[in-house]
Amino acid sequence: MPRSTPLKYLIPLLTVALAISSALSAESADLKIGAMLCLSGECAEWGANSLRGIELAIAETNQNGGVLGRKLKLVVEDSHDDVPSRAVSAFRKLNEDRGIHYLVGPTWTVGAMPMAPLIAASKEIVVISPSVGVKEFNESAPNILNTWPHDDKATIQLAQYAISQGWRRAAIFGSQDPFVKVQSDAFQAEFTKLGGLITTRVEPLPSSRDLKAEALRVRASTPDVIFFSNYQVDVFAKELQRINCQVPRLSILMEKERVKAAQGALENTIFALYAEPTAAFKDAFRLRYRQEPGITADTAYDAVMLFVRALRDVGRDDAPMVAARLHTLKDFRGASGIFSVDSKGAVDKLPVLWAVHGLDYRKLEASR
Repeated sequence: MPRSTPLKYLIPLLTVALAISSALSAESADLKIGAMLCLSGECAEWGANSLRGIELAIAETNQNGGVLGRKLKLVVEDSHDDVPSRAVSAFRKLNEDRGIHYLVGPTWTVGAMPMAPLIAASKEIVVISPSVGVKEFNESAPNILNTWPHDDKATIQLAQYAISQGWRRAAIFGSQDPFVKVQSDAFQAEFTKLGGLITTRVEPLPSSRDLKAEALRVRASTPDVIFFSNYQVDVFAKELQRINCQVPRLSILMEKERVKAAQGALENTIFALYAEPTAAFKDAFRLRYRQEPGITADTAYDAVMLFVRALRDVGRDDAPMVAARLHTLKDFRGASGIFSVDSKGAVDKLPVLWAVHGLDYRKLEASR
């Protein structure tokens, strides 16, 4: 009869077995992707579009076997980005989950900037925003990236377009919002550099919807063109229509919901976006959601796919290594086109000029 194994030898063996079992369990568990997106408030259209793009990317990835032998699992928080405290709370809640190392979001700059130092201090996470368009966000830390280009480049193109049309006097409808001020400053700098004159610059509170005084001030300055950098483009456009201010308009921001809310007052407003999503992405999106992809659906999809690509390249779930790999990706073929990520976590794409046409948009011939 064989002797029994002494207890003093069994305990270390059991400890090793449990450790191996725990490690295998961790490797086979779902790989979580966090999303902090604006799903309520002024930015809800952007956040809802992003969420659909993320869901599509995760579904396709899981259908193709997942990443590193693990399925992706989405965890969502409403960041309500026009209220900075709520945006910070959404980030903190996701960051408390030690299983989440990869986050998509936030949606708007006003919620993003208060998050930036918190993200920078969290070395075990990587954040990619599908819609924040200011360099101050992605350049604040190596674990923060964007799939949306810096909007001041599009704003500069709008200023150049205005001068090309012979418009030499411009009024600016801005606000005290940080993103909006960046765009107002960029337009003013480029427009005046090219010989234009800013007739007035109105900057109400971001939440203000009583814009009668601002509209009258703009009309009184007799501009050739009005540049909208404010989120409240629909409200201001209707106020200009009410006082019969029929002046050409440019805008850095435009959404289908605001076009609808403006009830025709935004007709022919020229704005900057980027190339349309790829045909393959639009087909897949229509098949899943029975509708056209809205603004940021493609860039949010690309954010997930960038994580997937970097994880596969690195070969392990290691956030700092994934962040480092992301900064070196070149000629990535995404839903929003072919792009590279620079050393500071930004993408660079050429803006395309569009004009509001009914409840839809039409591309300007000159911007092709």
